[in-house]
Amino acid sequence: MKIRGKIVSALTAGICAFSALSGTTAPLLSLNAFAADTDRTFDDTYELDEYVDYDKFFDTDNEIEVQDKLEEVFEKACRKDIDEITYGDLQKITSLNLSKMELTDIPLCIKYMVNLRTLDLSHNNLQYNTDNVKTLDLSALKRLNYLDVSYNYLNRVPSWFVLDGIDKKYIDFNLLSGDDQRSIKAQTPVYYFMDGENIEIDKFKEKILADICFDDGTALPEFLYDPDSYSDQPLYVVLDSNDETPLDAFINDDEEIELPADVNYTSVVLTVQLFNNANNDNTKTTIKVFILDGSSPTTAKARLETLLEEIKETDKDKFTARSWTNFENAQKTAEAIMKYTNSTAEMLKTALEQLDSAYRSLVLGIDKSTKDVLNELTSVGKTYKEEDYTPSSWSSLQKALSKISEISSDANATLSSAKSAILSFQNAQKGLEKTRLSVPSVIPKSSFESIFGISGKYVSAKGTTRDGRIYEWKFYGPKVTAPADFNPEITDTPTGEDAIMLESGRAGGYIAFSTSQTGAFAGTGTLLINVSDIFSDGKYYYYKWNNGGKLIGEVSVNNGQLSVDVSESGTYYVSNVLQKFDLVSSSLEIDTAKHSVVIPLGSGYTAANFKKLFNYGSSVSIFDADGKAVSSTARIKTGMKVASPKGEEYTVTVMGDVNDDGYVNAQDALAVLKNSLSDTPTAQFGIGSTGINIADVNADGFLNARDSLLILKASLR
Repeated sequence: MKIRGKIVSALTAGICAFSALSGTTAPLLSLNAFAADTDRTFDDTYELDEYVDYDKFFDTDNEIEVQDKLEEVFEKACRKDIDEITYGDLQKITSLNLSKMELTDIPLCIKYMVNLRTLDLSHNNLQYNTDNVKTLDLSALKRLNYLDVSYNYLNRVPSWFVLDGIDKKYIDFNLLSGDDQRSIKAQTPVYYFMDGENIEIDKFKEKILADICFDDGTALPEFLYDPDSYSDQPLYVVLDSNDETPLDAFINDDEEIELPADVNYTSVVLTVQLFNNANNDNTKTTIKVFILDGSSPTTAKARLETLLEEIKETDKDKFTARSWTNFENAQKTAEAIMKYTNSTAEMLKTALEQLDSAYRSLVLGIDKSTKDVLNELTSVGKTYKEEDYTPSSWSSLQKALSKISEISSDANATLSSAKSAILSFQNAQKGLEKTRLSVPSVIPKSSFESIFGISGKYVSAKGTTRDGRIYEWKFYGPKVTAPADFNPEITDTPTGEDAIMLESGRAGGYIAFSTSQTGAFAGTGTLLINVSDIFSDGKYYYYKWNNGGKLIGEVSVNNGQLSVDVSESGTYYVSNVLQKFDLVSSSLEIDTAKHSVVIPLGSGYTAANFKKLFNYGSSVSIFDADGKAVSSTARIKTGMKVASPKGEEYTVTVMGDVNDDGYVNAQDALAVLKNSLSDTPTAQFGIGSTGINIADVNADGFLNARDSLLILKASLR
């Protein structure tokens, strides 16, 4: 765990003061009220611009490596270092994927993500007894509609999982009583050891326990059979021998298993048991250990012959192609060694070990009945029609179908992967939501012609997207430029949304849409979209996605309605997070190919004034030639670097500043004049780091008095 110092605020003083003056108790603000109040979070404790208390809300009992990965997720989501994340930043996160991170603990900061819609905690190492797992509070997450804690080690259902209002919840494949829960089994019920082997007791247990798995094919996490955890863990696995041959009988003072030299062929029956203290539920499996006299070729050969006989009826069709090939090669080698008259005990022992290992490593593939199910589900999936369902639910179904198709055609696909794909399809089926689509009629050319250029006149069209979002187009007469038929339908873009979420680090509320009309429109139309479920009233950023995510500008949301101007087809999105984009400026010469920024002839700028020359300059960073950040009062000089919000660096050239002091003045004019009047003028005088001649301010290819005069005039402005 990491320890960080954080600033913790006191309770908001304003409400307390009001209560004292009025003699009344200040009412708690509702979630909607806080969404509109930019000074508070949902619980009236922390201000939105206050840094999140790391120790309380980010710190967990996870391993250091896992904690580091956890911090990276939040830093990417908020586009800030972990120490700079505010409570307001947490409210911008709408989707949080913490699956497959080996989490044993959950960060409590989730309670402040009041706009969170999806939370995925599946495929981790979560147990009920962990403090944060017990105390996590999701009661303020009113928009949460997807929660997945499947494939963990929960032996009780957490109270936060049973909250009302969450449509899709998954807690299968944990260690609870009931259906769809895990039980353990022995992948290999038989193990062989040769006389003379000395194995440390812990390694002996791990060798066997590491080969015990759950019935869904997933391996036991090591912490379940850690000897130090037996007494205080609600879940643990132990290994015991049968009464006839106690395991301890083979353990010497050095904590090693010492196989007896006088036994030719004996066996120990071992019981593996998973204990679940929460509900007195447990599962058991048994294995058998054979101890052989490895010094005798006869003994080794007898066991190898027995093993070959045991595996003779093994059905190739039940296993994956790759594991079967390994097994078949070991089987052929063993058969050849058996036939070889000069086989030694070592050769027979090696053949036995290789065949035993290959046999234990066989992976169940997809049997005929499972393939039939996969094929049938593919047929069922084709009966659904995309236009009948919401984009997100349809996308989930298509992903499930794609996985089924992939597994069906993969000779190395495992039975467990097929079962997982079938379950995913069933969940996607259950999650299908009927569309509320309402497609508006085409606006004919004649309608545009009737209002062309007339103030106060407009044509409109209303519709509803597949996911139920209401929208309206308005084309006003003065903004109609080329009357033509217009298809006003807009569509949801789940594919585009996935890309946008990836680009933005899954941070922030956003809306994405595509136009059905192609090419240029009949004019500039105002599109009004109901976004009350996503945005509070205020300003947001507007991008054209299929233009490389180019920033168009800012748009407004008033009374829950987003208003954007659109004049051509494409995929657009609006976000409350300023995304990555290239440098944009109307007063500077920017060459994106050469990564250069040229400041035209002027009197020079401070870093603060220079930033103002860029669109959204507050997101631009400036460094000196050595890569160190400059202060806001530093003068901009040739050779400095400007980092765009996209992360790309541009080299600055200041035209006219030939002495590189950050000013364009008479000293520069005199230096250019002296050079031009010199008996041996320097042709390369004033060449900047980007190869631009700073002294040739009129770009005529000559350094002369004209350049000097222009620099002097610029310095006098």
